[in-house]
Amino acid sequence: MKKNRILTIILFALFFNIEITAQQNQEKGIRMNKIYVLIHGNSGCSNDMELISKQLPENSKKYNLDLPYHGKSTYKLNQLSIENCAQYLIDNITDNSNLTIIGYSDGANIAMNIPWMSKLKVTNLVLISPNINPDGIVDGWRNIFNTIAFLTKAFPFLEKYHKRMKMMIKYKYQYNKLNIPTTLIYAKNDLIKKDEKVLVANMCNTEIIEIENATHFNIIKNIKLLEIIRLTTASSGQN
Repeated sequence: MKKNRILTIILFALFFNIEITAQQNQEKGIRMNKIYVLIHGNSGCSNDMELISKQLPENSKKYNLDLPYHGKSTYKLNQLSIENCAQYLIDNITDNSNLTIIGYSDGANIAMNIPWMSKLKVTNLVLISPNINPDGIVDGWRNIFNTIAFLTKAFPFLEKYHKRMKMMIKYKYQYNKLNIPTTLIYAKNDLIKKDEKVLVANMCNTEIIEIENATHFNIIKNIKLLEIIRLTTASSGQN
């Protein structure tokens, strides 16, 4: 009788341990199923997105690549454009499910193009200061970037900087409708023009957040932004 009780207790303990292990593996699997694509801005590099990367769920898979003509990338394009950069990323993303794309500035413009240019299964977009207004950059900054583009054109060794400026000042989003939950985040003092009517017409489940005491250039290091990224990604991308 005593042996039967001991055997029952042992079997129960083993069963309980198996159940706990299975639950832990399932939770780990959900975390591992989250895949994030981080896209830095014009004239930046993948290192710019490291603070954001640290806010993402532990053990999740991340793509954080240098765009062509940026950072340590040696990849050449016939023409540096938002669409060509989007295609470059599409070609280098080997996963095809449960993708959350986080893009900053021109990286956000690239992010908006990826869903309709590919068959990648994008479940969430987090766009930080994208161009959703056809006029894009505010006029004062546009004049500055035009001047830089003109000056860099005269010197071959500044070619990559010229290409970057051209991509920035010429891009106009085509407003292909995005049926993907999207979070848009802007700085209070941004150099990007905003147009909420365009958002309502072309994006679903869109949340628009404006961050005080931030500019276009320092927003990706803003504590409030990092908190938003952490909370947004913690609840997104689960199967």
